[in-house]
Amino acid sequence: MDAFKTIPCGYFEHTKDWVREEQHRDNSGISFQSFDYGGEVEFRAPRSVELEIHPYLTAYRMKPDDGFVVSIPEGRIWGQSGAVLTPGGRLLGDVSAEYDEHLNAMVTPEHHPIFKRWNHPRLEQIGGTTAALAFCGGHNYFHWMYDVMARWGMLIESGITYDRIIVNANPYGAFVQETLAMLGLSDEKVIRTHPSLYLQSERLIVPSMLMSAHYPKWATSMLRKLFLPHQATNMRVHERLYVSRKKASVRRVVNESEVTDFLSDLGFCGLLLEEMSVAEQIALFASARVIVAAHGAGLSNLAFCQPGTKVIEVFHPGHIMPVYWMISNHNELDYYLMHGHEQPAEGIDFAGLEDIRIDIGTLRKTLQLAGIE
Repeated sequence: MDAFKTIPCGYFEHTKDWVREEQHRDNSGISFQSFDYGGEVEFRAPRSVELEIHPYLTAYRMKPDDGFVVSIPEGRIWGQSGAVLTPGGRLLGDVSAEYDEHLNAMVTPEHHPIFKRWNHPRLEQIGGTTAALAFCGGHNYFHWMYDVMARWGMLIESGITYDRIIVNANPYGAFVQETLAMLGLSDEKVIRTHPSLYLQSERLIVPSMLMSAHYPKWATSMLRKLFLPHQATNMRVHERLYVSRKKASVRRVVNESEVTDFLSDLGFCGLLLEEMSVAEQIALFASARVIVAAHGAGLSNLAFCQPGTKVIEVFHPGHIMPVYWMISNHNELDYYLMHGHEQPAEGIDFAGLEDIRIDIGTLRKTLQLAGIE
């Protein structure tokens, strides 16, 4: 039976295990190049008026595990999130990230949707070299920058050439087209994923997931190198910024007007990042000295801040995610943690989607702790 038409036949949890097995068979067409993300990094605990700091945000030191870039002859890509398969039809779990929106959790390889939704799609075969950069959350600004664009940087730093790249389709994300243009990636060099995608490339290049290395400092440094030169130069910037979530669909601030009025009296400028270009966002964050924001993807722009910039991130107390604290440590920012008040809503059973209320008294105390009057 044609292997291209059969259901995928199992998986390797780690790409290096498949490479090792193939090398024992003298498959010389495969290459596996280790990628060093740099040395040990210190993460300092946030400052806060809160009585407890979540364990995710406690101080520690860590050297990230090495990544890799693998070259797979006749490698295949499947589906919206760009799952990677070997020529023999085995899923490579560590480069095929998938998220279950019902469980609000990453999917383990044995439960990957490729084994449940396989409908014998038509295989498209193309020549040349294709770099696979798609990620299951690539429609989100943070994941686009850190899980797609930064991995493109791995190709450049490794000296790897390619004919085209595969990325997520995102018809609503102007940031996708803008950042691709900044890197000189024209539409002719870009393949976008879709639910029926099933593609085999003569040579498939796959960089490892930065998520697996806990988003190392290297990734932030690479984004600065790639995008800071493209910041807008013809706009008014502000030293004090408040990132509004007024247009967000989740994790909104229910007393947004109250917060905006309070911060405006202290000289803060409110921002709707959805209405700005990436170049403008980079310029604003690169020039800011104080940033207040509820947890959200707009804080990915902390990658472009200068050392010493003060950051106050407001979390839902039931949804603490450390990525922007980590980025703040990468750039030696002065980071402060604050909790909002829960605003439970009918039909929402995941704290990461709930709105919050920001207590003005607690915000005032946090600003005072940061020396902001």
